[in-house]
Parts: sequence; C-alpha cells; structure tokens
Amino acid sequence: MWNSAKQHKSLIQQHSFWEIKNGSSARFWEDSWQHMPALKHELSLIPNLMPDMHPFDTVGNFCRTSSNLEYREWLRASQILR
Repeated sequence: MWNSAKQHKSLIQQHSFWEIKNGSSARFWEDSWQHMPALKHELSLIPNLMPDMHPFDTVGNFCRTSSNLEYREWLRASQILR
C-alpha cells in the first residue's frame, strides 16, 4: 500500500487537506487547508502583489484561536506580526 501511495503522491495531495487546529503547521499559501486547492494555485497573483507575504507563512500567522480551539478569529492586516 505504501508503494502505491508514493507512486500516486501528487493525486493524493490534490485531494487531501490539512486539519487546521491552531494553524501552526498548515502553510497559508502552499497547503490545501480549506477543502479546496492550495491558495497559491487559486490566487497566484496575490503573493506577488504583497511583497511581505512569505510562501511558508502558516495559517496561524493570520488568525487567533480560542484556547479550546472552538473558533478561529482572522486578524486584520495591522495585527499581523512579522
């Protein structure tokens, strides 16, 4: 089974997504984390228009979660720390 999964890695990645939780592992632009393709494929112009965006920023850089992970609050641009 493992050899078959390695052989079809691209197909598996296209149909997989991250479970976000606190957002520290899922990459905002590079990973599929909203049950849709990675944002870099969908919104490819935005990182080029925003030079301070980094391809490996995590989802956690853009939101705050409750301590029990029940909700996620998106940060405003002025709240995002670099």
